[in-house]
Amino acid sequence: MTLSITATYAAILAFYFIAWAFHVSFTRAATGVRTGDGGNPTMLTAMRRHGNMAEFMPFALVMMALAEAGGLGALWLHLSGVLLVAGRLIHPFGITDDGGPVAARVVGQLSTYAATLIPAAAILLFRLA
Repeated sequence: MTLSITATYAAILAFYFIAWAFHVSFTRAATGVRTGDGGNPTMLTAMRRHGNMAEFMPFALVMMALAEAGGLGALWLHLSGVLLVAGRLIHPFGITDDGGPVAARVVGQLSTYAATLIPAAAILLFRLA
């Protein structure tokens, strides 16, 4: 059994995840904050951008993988994957030192929720196993 569709989206997101990790590292170097956020709003923003992705992306990918393993169709998997990538690309721009554009945060998070719920619903509704 291969999980080629999920693997493709996981690979795409891995590059983005690492890019945000580098952003955190560069922000640490620029702010001089070695651990935590040091009370620095710029450091906190960088950490939350990366942290939010670390919190939501893995579970969405697990749900996609389980659904793909259970036979969910490619169209639904690609829809979930595109929503996940789009959501993860958009969301961080709604997290800024000054509160940022709320729309980016909302759209990004709703896209991520949908990407997680599509395979979850398919597993329950169609008894994919």
